[in-house]
Amino acid sequence: MERPIALVYAKSAARELTGMDLIRWTELGKQFHELGHEVHLVTNRPDGIESLAGLPVFDCREANWDHYYAIKGSYQHSVPLLPEHPRLIVRMCRVARPDEPDRDLSRRDEVLAHQKWIANHARFIAVNDPLNASRWRELYGDNQQIIIAPTGCPEVIPAPKQNPFPSESRIALFCGSVTAIRMVPFLNDVARSLAARDSEFELHVLGR
Repeated sequence: MERPIALVYAKSAARELTGMDLIRWTELGKQFHELGHEVHLVTNRPDGIESLAGLPVFDCREANWDHYYAIKGSYQHSVPLLPEHPRLIVRMCRVARPDEPDRDLSRRDEVLAHQKWIANHARFIAVNDPLNASRWRELYGDNQQIIIAPTGCPEVIPAPKQNPFPSESRIALFCGSVTAIRMVPFLNDVARSLAARDSEFELHVLGR
């Protein structure tokens, strides 16, 4: 049964699909579309773009929110775009507390205000790991259904085995996140530098 779904993100739709944030936004939309649903990408910055990755783009200021069966917001900074809705889900990068993490210090009040709005309005929240789920329950209780969905996690986890990398290669392993758009060019530079030293070097990424 086709159901209209809005994927809401405070991001310019006029950028190339190189950052993981935009890739996730559009890939999720394509997955819902393949399941037979009507999917709209809704943003505060359509910037003249009418479609992205084959999905229609809508300005949040002109959205007919009552049209949607479900609405998903991406991250706390998209909260100002979201309406009240009976099937609202909000994906969060991490849950901030009044005293941590330090990386939110410069805008902690804003993040906490957004989280309070989510706690009062969202039916579901999605977080990366049990730690953030525990923080949410500590701060806001059990009013929302919490979904733990690690980013970059394969649908099927391979069975444990020994070293998965080619034994004839020299492996450099990057353990971290490539979600920041600056990381992909950086890692490409590292890979080229290693290859210039030794053609048997291979750079692999472990993380999200």
